Amino acid sequence: MGQSTLGGGSAPLIYLDSRNTVAVDDTDGAISSDAKTAGCYFHGLFDFPNYRNVFLSSLNPDYVCEDIEIAAQFKQRQYDLLAKHFEQHLDLERLEQIIFQA
Repeated sequence: MGQSTLGGGSAPLIYLDSRNTVAVDDTDGAISSDAKTAGCYFHGLFDFPNYRNVFLSSLNPDYVCEDIEIAAQFKQRQYDLLAKHFEQHLDLERLEQIIFQA
C-alpha cells in the first residue's frame, strides 16, 4: 500500500483502527483544507453502494442516490462479462495446469 504525505494544510482522509484484523492507529489518504480534493490508497472504498451514496451526497446535495440492488446487479454483470471474456480469450485449462503443477 502507498503512503500519503500530508502538506499544504491537508488532513488525513481516513482513520484506521484495524488492518487485516490487527489493531492499528493509522491514517490513509489526504483531503484538502477546502475539502474539494481528496485521495487515498484505500482499495475498494467505493465498492459499497451505501458508502458511495453517502459520500457523493455529501459532495452534492442534489445527488440522486443509486438503487443498491441495481448497483449490485450491475457489478455482478460486469464480473460475468469479464469471466466470459477470459473464457473466450485464454486457455484456462492450460493456465490451470501451470498453476497447479508449480
